[in-house]
Order: sequence, then structure tokens, then C-alpha cells
Amino acid sequence: MSGSEKTAPGHVGNLTAAQEENVRQLWKILIESWDKSTGSTERASVAPSGTTNGRFSLMRTPTQVKEGASVSLPPKLAASLHDLKTGPNEISAIQSLLPKFPGEQFLAAYLGFLKQDHPDAVLLRYLRAEKWDVSKAWIKLVSALNWRANEYKVDEEVMPKGEPHAVEVLKTSKDASQRKDAEGFMRLVRTGEGHVHGTDKEGRPILVIRAKLHDPSGQTPKGMNDFVIHLLETIRVTLVHPVETITILFDMGGFGYANWDLAPIKFIVDTFQSNYPECLGAIIYYNAPWGLLDPVVASKVRFQTGVDGLEELIPRSHIIKELGGEEDWEFEYLEPQQNENAKLQDTATRDNILAERKKLGQDLFAATLEWTQNPQDDTSWPKSSKRDYWRLDPYIRSRTILDRTGVIQGGGKVDFYPPVKGQAEAQSEQYQPAEVHKGCANEKSTQLESPQPKETGKEQLKE
Repeated sequence: MSGSEKTAPGHVGNLTAAQEENVRQLWKILIESWDKSTGSTERASVAPSGTTNGRFSLMRTPTQVKEGASVSLPPKLAASLHDLKTGPNEISAIQSLLPKFPGEQFLAAYLGFLKQDHPDAVLLRYLRAEKWDVSKAWIKLVSALNWRANEYKVDEEVMPKGEPHAVEVLKTSKDASQRKDAEGFMRLVRTGEGHVHGTDKEGRPILVIRAKLHDPSGQTPKGMNDFVIHLLETIRVTLVHPVETITILFDMGGFGYANWDLAPIKFIVDTFQSNYPECLGAIIYYNAPWGLLDPVVASKVRFQTGVDGLEELIPRSHIIKELGGEEDWEFEYLEPQQNENAKLQDTATRDNILAERKKLGQDLFAATLEWTQNPQDDTSWPKSSKRDYWRLDPYIRSRTILDRTGVIQGGGKVDFYPPVKGQAEAQSEQYQPAEVHKGCANEKSTQLESPQPKETGKEQLKE
């Protein structure tokens, strides 16, 4: 069985009874965090002695909370945290994060983060990262959601704009700062300093970083950071269960002091640790002149010299000739094509699909609440968001070179080794003028299934 076909311990489909219970507990306190069915005057203190009965609801009236302020805990959440023996530092962190998502903003942030992923798989990454501490996993997950939705605005700004927006800024903007950001972003994209190609022996997508191409003064910090986030988010949509992680290959051949730049390396490592935990499978430093990383991440780092060493992780047939392997492939950038992002302008269809996805999310949370309270109940809940996400994808994600070269295909099909075509042929086949739909009348329904009777117990957490 290949690495891509195995299910690792602690992942969906391979959980102990204790780990299943951790998943249930995390779902429970996530849902209870936004249970506003009881009035604010009935909210519990930090050290609750009981709970207040109330009906679970995703609807709440947004409240205005000053930046940096904390709130008292909803009664049910307070009781659950008490049962989990949550410490005072974690209680304080939870209180400070609760006001970040008024109204139904949490649901929108969660669904935006979920994309095509399995709902349990997302939670499990944060549980594994925090050594199965449920309260700390909540803090890490909600902190990441806050970063995505409120700070970096990943789904609102970075992914819809992408390469075409940067190209347009360079053509039309008179703002020097914006132009500098866009110039650096596009330099990184066009040179292939960081690009995705192929898979390793575990079936993990490989992010290749060619260090010799790096110019520390060639981009602004924002241009670099936007490029990194855009690249990581694009890789995320190529992950197909059971593969949940990626491999980063730093090609250090030709690297010199003129290329040295600690800031982007630190940003990548910090971003993975804080916002994409358990998504990094391995880091390979290929032909590195010296050690570069702190021992904290050493368990995932391999220093390899020569193609024989690299072959320990990547089949020789998947190692490009530039690195001493057998694959006859070179990076070639394809510029954005006219009309490739036409559906991004069809906001009516986008909003209709988002409304349907929101309803599915409400059903997911409501059914999951029932499951947390009655683990042996036969009531099921939607388990896969893959098909529903790919229906939405062209309306919220700007196309990339992976779309133009056929790696990412319609409906979520991913082929890391598509047939090699010349640039003109690839552009002709991949990008015919896009049809723009008005509303959802022409969209084939491929959304999540409604809750159905299903198996119980451990089987409930399987795909």
C-alpha cells in the first residue's frame, strides 16, 4: 500500500476511543461558544457551578465589543470548560477570542476555512498540534480563524485577487506602495522561486523553493507574505484524502550570502505552526551548505545531498533533471488568460451558493450538536464538503498556474502529472471564454447530502 493510501493514527478513520471523545468535546465547546439562546444577564462567570438550559441557535445579534476586551462565558460553555479542567490562562484566552466573531461570522469563517476538507479532519489537526488538549485546541483553531477572517483576510482579499489583480495593479495603479507590493508578488510567481510540482513517496504535494533565485530586495514584506499565503492556500485545495500534509523542498544549489533572507523562512515556519498546524509533512534542505533551523522543528527536517539522498523521500522518476533526477520537466509560467476569472464577477451566483453552503453549515452544526449529546444516536450529519466546495470554487478563488496547466481540474480532480503541452496548446485547451451564470438556475446541484441514518460509534468519524 502506498503512503497516500494509508490512514495515520489520530486521523479520520483511525482514532482511538479517547481520541473520538476529544473530537466530540471540541465540537461541543465550539458550538457552545456561539450559543446565544440565553440572555446576556444569564451568562455564567469564569468558574461556573452549573448550566442554564437553552436551545442551541446559530443566530445571534452582533454585539459591539471594544478591541482587546473579553466577555463572560456562555453558561453551557463555562460548564463544559469546567468539566475539562480548563486552566485560568486558557479561560482568559477564550474570553478574549469570543468577541472576534459576532453574529454568524464564526460560521462563515469556519466554512471559508473548511473548503473541500472533512469537518473532523480540520479539528483533528488542532487536537494533534496541542497534544489532544481540547481547550488549547479550541484556542489555536479560533485564533487561526481570527487571523484568516479578521487580520489577513485570506478569503476576502488574498485568494479572490491573486495574480490577475497584481497584473492589473501594475498596469493601472498610480499608488507606489501598491505597485511595489504587486511587482514583488508577480516576480515571485513568474520566476518560480516558489512553485508546486509533483508528489513525494507519501503522495504529498511538493512545494519547491529555489533559494538561488531569491533577491531579498526584490519584493516588499507584504508582497512576499501574500505570495506565501496564496501559494499555501492553493496547495490546500490540491490535498485529496487521506493526504493532509505537504513537503517543502528547499533547493539550496547555487545559494549564496546574497540570497540570505531570514524573514520569509521565519514567516513560513510561524505560519505553519500558528495557522496551518499539522499540514507540514516534511522539510527537505537539498544540497544545503549549512544547518539553518532551530532544533524545535528538526524532527520534520531532512538535510539531503545528492540525488541518492533525495530519492529516500521522492521517487527518482519524480525528481526533475535540474535536481539530478529523471523527470524531464522545467518550470514555465503561464500568464493569466482573458476571462479565466469571469465567474469571480458573477456575485449573484456566488451569493446564492454561499447561502446554500451557510444552510448546510447550520445543518452540520445542529446535527453535530445532537451527536455530541447522543453519541449512539442514529442521526447522521453531512460528512464531506468536497463537492459543495468545488461548485463554489470558481466564484471565490482566482485561477493560478496549477489551473492553467491542468493540475487542478474541474470538480476538484487533481493530477500532479498532467500531459505535458506547449504553452499555446495548454492555454487554448484550458481557457475557453468562461460562461457567466446569472443566479443558480444553470448550476448543477452537487451540494452536501442531508443528514441520513448511519452507523454509530467509531464508524461515525470515518469518511
